[in-house]
Amino acid sequence: MEHIKIIRSVRRNLGQERTHLVALYHANSLISFLLPDIYLLIEKTYVKL
Repeated sequence: MEHIKIIRSVRRNLGQERTHLVALYHANSLISFLLPDIYLLIEKTYVKL
């Protein structure tokens, strides 16, 4: 019976890892989507200086 518990805990950990990966992927796509705007802001403020 012990190996079934281990398999269940491994499955639970894998599920958590997958949600972390999905969150990271969404954060990355969001950042790459916003990066041009950020670069433009930096350029504008840099030109003002």
